[in-house]
Amino acid sequence: MKNARHEPLRGGMKPLRRIAAAGTALATAALLLAGGTAALATDGSDEPGIEPGQEFASERVIVNEGHLDFGPTLGSGEWKLNVHDDSGPVSVWRDLSDVVIEVSETARQVIPGDSTFSFLGEKEGSEVYVIPQTQREGVVWLGWNTQEPSVTEEVARGVSLTLLDVSGPGDMTVFQVSGNFSTPEVLWTSREASPQQAWLELGAHTHANWVFSEPGEYLVRFEAEAERTSGEALSAEGVLRFAVGDGADSEALFAATADAAPDAPPAESQPGVVSRTGYAWVLIGGSIVVIALIVLVTWRQARRVRAGRHGDETAEAGR
Repeated sequence: MKNARHEPLRGGMKPLRRIAAAGTALATAALLLAGGTAALATDGSDEPGIEPGQEFASERVIVNEGHLDFGPTLGSGEWKLNVHDDSGPVSVWRDLSDVVIEVSETARQVIPGDSTFSFLGEKEGSEVYVIPQTQREGVVWLGWNTQEPSVTEEVARGVSLTLLDVSGPGDMTVFQVSGNFSTPEVLWTSREASPQQAWLELGAHTHANWVFSEPGEYLVRFEAEAERTSGEALSAEGVLRFAVGDGADSEALFAATADAAPDAPPAESQPGVVSRTGYAWVLIGGSIVVIALIVLVTWRQARRVRAGRHGDETAEAGR
């Protein structure tokens, strides 16, 4: 898996707009489903904020359908990035490490022959996996919010949400379209330099299109930064785990970290384990030492022999 970590994007921090055009048709020449139905649209989220006192669940879940938002919380007294899970009968908060987001084969879409989507870096007719900006049956619906009551009460101004890096077999791009025939606005992408910052107003709830170029396991690391009304700086990181396509290993993602692929942790992170490359260098180094010792011993023996011969010759001449 590749791990992209680069320099800041040009233009600095981007403001994220709240999209409130319920039922809006496709904005611009959108990606199409394999069946020919228009797919990517503006989202239309304008519901009220989150009620205080919602439970923090502790079990691990794999979510492949329904509504999820990630965002900062202060309700526990600690500034954290968590997931607000609306996919079940009761809304709960969850730790990011307890959630794997499955993007099923139903999410596959074909890129049309339109230069509007050239920013995806994929050829016309190729297939990608899309979590759409509007909710769609059979596909998880992922957004983000700054609606946790303690956040709206205790944070000054807003929140900076920064993409730090993406680990996965392909590229990930997140973009919005704000209305009919609008130009897509890229928010975060592994195709460009990171970190990439976006500004979130307090009380906001936003959805966008998440596009994955290849199936597999992805780890997407974000950082949320803000300032309390008291002036205290707040900062927290969190990793979103995506299992894209039916062949992805959802269970392995629970144990994955942002600096290691779920199926192949670095050898140095495993006590007592040396990679094949490490063994090769050990063998080469050992061979060099052995050869050097042999040469040294041989040289010393030869020197002793020469010294003995010279002594014999000197003694013979003295007679």
